[in-house]
Amino acid sequence: MLSVLTCLAFSAATSPLVGIFMSVVALMTVTSLFPLVVALAIHKRRPS
Repeated sequence: MLSVLTCLAFSAATSPLVGIFMSVVALMTVTSLFPLVVALAIHKRRPS
């Protein structure tokens, strides 16, 4: 939520294209970290 507000404020200060780029970068970061978190959660639940 905070990253969305930051991107909106940043695009208002500079240009809308920069805000769109920052939103896409934030989305890529979230979508790349999600599988890592899921894999770690599955690994911790599995008995050794």
